[in-house]
Amino acid sequence: MLQLDALLAALAHGETQADILIDSQITPDLLDQMMLDLVRGGYLERFEAGCASGGCSGCSLAGSCKGIVGWSLTERGKSVVQARLHK
Repeated sequence: MLQLDALLAALAHGETQADILIDSQITPDLLDQMMLDLVRGGYLERFEAGCASGGCSGCSLAGSCKGIVGWSLTERGKSVVQARLHK
């Protein structure tokens, strides 16, 4: 089973959610729940980036895009990853 600190480390090293699902063999629902748990605990932040100021005009993804969702480690999350590296 994937541990929360291992998930933070994977995200810190640039692994995508798809990579994590393949490597850990957990379900997408479980991964979503784990990431939300990390957000609630203050280890991870979720952000949504909208389109540029020009809007959708000229964008190849116009009509199919729902915005970009990303994740970033908080200082608290970074400290967990650092502690994991020094074990």
